[in-house]
Amino acid sequence: MRIKKHEQSHIVELEDDSAWRIWPCDLLTSLHWMPTTQFEISEIDDEYCTHTLIDRTTGTRVRVIEAAAAFAPEQIEASLKLTLSAAPAWPRCRPREPEAHDDLEIAAALR
Repeated sequence: MRIKKHEQSHIVELEDDSAWRIWPCDLLTSLHWMPTTQFEISEIDDEYCTHTLIDRTTGTRVRVIEAAAAFAPEQIEASLKLTLSAAPAWPRCRPREPEAHDDLEIAAALR
């Protein structure tokens, strides 16, 4: 089954006229979909979602519920907290300190 409509990032309508709301944590995966992507729909036993859409080419999956339903904000918040607590700590970014030769390079480039 292919995509019929995917105008909103979080809602996808398939050729069989079924419409699905994508779990927020899976939205990045759905950005790679093409109109030609073939999907399989499967029921799942998940705390928040009822089904999964499986890309038949890559095997990637996104969790979904029927588009007419909505996720509770508490569910999303709880899931994001779990995801973020499991993520590796990122090094703090700081701007690079200018070096003395930077001024010379800029002056040379302006000549």
